[in-house]
Amino acid sequence: MDAKEKALNTPMMQQYLAFKKKYSDAILFFRLGDFYEMFFEDAVEASQILGITLTSRHKDADIPLAGIPYHAADQYIKKLLEAGRKVAVCEQTEKPDKKKKTVARDVVRILTPGTVVEESSLSEESSTWLMAVTFSGLKASPVWVDVSCGNIYYSECQEKDLDDLIQTVGPKEIVLSQNTDSVKGDVIDKEEFERWGPSENALEQLELIKETGLNAQVGKTFETIIFYLDTLYFGKFPPLRRPLQWQNDDCSSLDYNTTSHLELERTLIGGKKEGSLLWAIDRTQTPMGKRLLSNIIKTPLKNREKILSRQMCVTEFIENPSFFNEIRSDLSKVKDFERTLSRILVKRGGPREIQMLADSVKTALEIRKKILTAQLPFFDKELPLEMTEKTVLNWGERFVEEAPFNFKEGGFVTSSFSKEIEELSDLISNSREHVVALEQKEKEATGISTLKVGFNRVFGYYIGISKRFSDKVPEHYIRKQTTANAERYFTGELKELEEKILGAKDKLTEIELDVLEDTVNEIENFENDILSLAAFISYVDLFCGFAKMALDNNYCKPEIEEEEGIEIIDGRHPVVEASVPRGTYVPASVKIGKGDRRFSVITGPNMGGKSTLMRMTALTVLLAQTGSYVPAKSAKIGIVDSIYTRVGASDNLSKGESTFLVEMKETATILNRATSKSLIILDEIGRGTGTYDGISLAKAIAEYIIENINATTLFATHYHILTELTEDFPTACNFHMTAREYGGRIRFMYQLKEGGSNRSFGVEVAKLTDMPNPVIRKAEKILKDMEKTDRRIRFERGSSLQTDIFSMDSQSSEHPDHIKETLELIEKTDPNNLTPRQALDVIFKLHHIKNQERR
Repeated sequence: MDAKEKALNTPMMQQYLAFKKKYSDAILFFRLGDFYEMFFEDAVEASQILGITLTSRHKDADIPLAGIPYHAADQYIKKLLEAGRKVAVCEQTEKPDKKKKTVARDVVRILTPGTVVEESSLSEESSTWLMAVTFSGLKASPVWVDVSCGNIYYSECQEKDLDDLIQTVGPKEIVLSQNTDSVKGDVIDKEEFERWGPSENALEQLELIKETGLNAQVGKTFETIIFYLDTLYFGKFPPLRRPLQWQNDDCSSLDYNTTSHLELERTLIGGKKEGSLLWAIDRTQTPMGKRLLSNIIKTPLKNREKILSRQMCVTEFIENPSFFNEIRSDLSKVKDFERTLSRILVKRGGPREIQMLADSVKTALEIRKKILTAQLPFFDKELPLEMTEKTVLNWGERFVEEAPFNFKEGGFVTSSFSKEIEELSDLISNSREHVVALEQKEKEATGISTLKVGFNRVFGYYIGISKRFSDKVPEHYIRKQTTANAERYFTGELKELEEKILGAKDKLTEIELDVLEDTVNEIENFENDILSLAAFISYVDLFCGFAKMALDNNYCKPEIEEEEGIEIIDGRHPVVEASVPRGTYVPASVKIGKGDRRFSVITGPNMGGKSTLMRMTALTVLLAQTGSYVPAKSAKIGIVDSIYTRVGASDNLSKGESTFLVEMKETATILNRATSKSLIILDEIGRGTGTYDGISLAKAIAEYIIENINATTLFATHYHILTELTEDFPTACNFHMTAREYGGRIRFMYQLKEGGSNRSFGVEVAKLTDMPNPVIRKAEKILKDMEKTDRRIRFERGSSLQTDIFSMDSQSSEHPDHIKETLELIEKTDPNNLTPRQALDVIFKLHHIKNQERR
């Protein structure tokens, strides 16, 4: 038998291998004394992720080993979870015994990226989602849950649209009922699922789901996610709320492209919170409020009554400063008791967490009482709570201030909790005094002044009497030990005191742990009340945050209307305004969406503010439909059922998709999903390809929206030929961003005016850079030459010569063959009856003509 085989056959390694086989998909933390050890491939992988030393179990055996101190495990677990790995924690379940070959162990925790509740591994301002997905034909039924606070959502979509939803939700972990090419995730073990006997906790959750009345397919997904949680938490996972439908009938639709382009939570460049809408508007004070804000900006309302209900709460805070400041002050004392509850109920929190829960819940109950007294409309249907302030105070008052972190060794229950605890605490704290009292009593009873009560680690407590006083030893004394000059005795009373003193610590710890368990059980009885209270506080914090934002930045209360149309007077982009010196932002007004303003073509110079104005419009509508005030002098918002945006330039290299292909895919999504009640923001469609291709597509897309969708649309372009859409379509209108020239230099006015622009000021914008002067002069000369021709040729930054191909005579002998062929193709094409697919066919033909011309 070689060294490795010999090492593997030890009882400890056999025990490790058995656990590793059972939890093969996780990195196993195997407790050995003061360390968690990892072996084999776990050790290799963990050493790379954690940056710890990789060594070997035995000098002559090839068994990779890596270890971490058990008291610092949380920080290492966090890194492994962030890397997408699971961790199984195997603890020693008994004290080491020299008589046994190995100590008993068991896996007590399984941590995964989407199911963790430990505070150190969570972001307080964003949810940690676990998603499960089942499939039926071409349909997918995703369900996602934040185990740390109990929120749970469901949806139904086509399998091809699942990726968009996943990107919007951003789950940390995905579990699947079956393998699929449409999404990556861990597939559950079907045999294990079929053998699964749901715990009592799981049965309660499944019953709650049945009461929601969901269809069978969504119900199957819920079973999948409950099975997964039940397995990971050994039947005791945190409480979950009643499931809610994502973007339900009351919510407007935002797809991932829109949330990304509008930079709602993260910036497009760098993926940072700073520079996002969330960064600019967040004035919440509690983690629950922050998470709610993050969710509601992705699910704006389209139900006018519900929007106004939220808005009225914000108004109440703004118009009553003393009440507002009082509630804000109270909110600042509320900690994340929503997530603390989960940690307590799964036994990953102790006395400190219970005290924090009690303090925060007590304050939250006071806030709730004040809000309900104020009769704010949003909260008028609040149900009464069984939980009282007295009940909550009792939980916290059981434990000492600054309870020890390692509560499993006791010392955390106040001595006044019970007479037994008081006696045991006194015995532990004053054991010497008790011994001295007994010693004095025996001296007086025996008359032996030199009698001593001592303690020996081997023999315990004893009464020591010098041999010269042996004749005075009482008959009830029992000899325990003989030394050179004395005899040691014990009595029934001393033995009883010894047992009390030596057993007091263990007994007290046992009683304290029972008190802790009883307290956890009491808290569990009120888990629904606590979750309801957390939801209540999150909305109070949200509305206070909206009010604070409005007061800080001079936001106005928008008028919310059912009829179509958007009117924003002196509007500001909330993020840009927050990023520039106060008072320097130049407001702009927008009036679109009614009658002959359904489709707005916006032209004007580069850097003139087109993109900012369009994003400002979308964000203003979004904020208004969340119930917030908006950054404007005044605003009238006709409710939209969805917001779609296509702005900026990006590619998807991982899927082999060019910038232009991504642009076309995103635009196609908009054309297929938008309705007449939608708000569409399109910026520079067609700029990622050749001029003729780009103009053809831009015009075809614009006409399709006008004729087939009729949505409120802002369409920014440098293809000035598109301003002629107003000649054929009464619902189209032209706007331009204003600019002025002074001595050859351009000045942007950042105002939206009616009418089209015939210039892009590309050369003037180039002058604002370090562009070499010869290039600028050459460009100016070429531009002047082009403007002298009678063919309405324009030269714009970033493109080839742009000819007004729609006004050319295809029969003219002046044109080269490739232009004649191009014009003939366009003449034969009826843009009024052109589908997107037919437009693509036209593009391919144009490419073919272009390639022939090059040859």
